[in-house]
Amino acid sequence: GTISVMEDNLYWCKIFRLPSMKRKHHVVRYEGLVSPNLRKYVSYMLVYECQGSAGAEFETHVRGKGHVCYQPSMLPILSNYCNNIVIRGPPAPSSCCLP
Repeated sequence: GTISVMEDNLYWCKIFRLPSMKRKHHVVRYEGLVSPNLRKYVSYMLVYECQGSAGAEFETHVRGKGHVCYQPSMLPILSNYCNNIVIRGPPAPSSCCLP
């Protein structure tokens, strides 16, 4: 697909559902889903933790390919449920281990 926006920077959001966990877990590795031919355009990645009771809203975005982040349909989710940044850093070439 092609992404066409009239901005200097594009912020792309994709929501993923993690499996249900009954005890505490720690993230030790993450991997960006960026095509190798597009990596040169990605300057950094943000990973947010989303919590709350927006089940139906989350489901719509989990099934999709992603959206431009700061558009009207994404703003309520980002501001109300996804406001804790877990990872901020450069896109990893493959996978990245956390300290």
